[in-house]
Amino acid sequence: MNLVTMAFGYAINVSPIQLLTLYNAIGNNGVMVSPYLVNSIRNNGVIIKQMQPTVLEQQICKPATLEAAKSLRAGYNRRFR
Repeated sequence: MNLVTMAFGYAINVSPIQLLTLYNAIGNNGVMVSPYLVNSIRNNGVIIKQMQPTVLEQQICKPATLEAAKSLRAGYNRRFR
């Protein structure tokens, strides 16, 4: 791994779904859930099967780290709107 390219994200080997799972965990107050695409299966408006998210990690980091990540994300969103 090259430290020069890692600084701007080119040497990190994570899939897009893994990165989205991390961002989702930050938005869920540190609770990491397994990605799922279907909420429920319905037949003529009647729910046949209801899916629930599977919790992978109850807390991904310390609360102070989570708040720092949220403030960084909020600053990034304000800057690039």
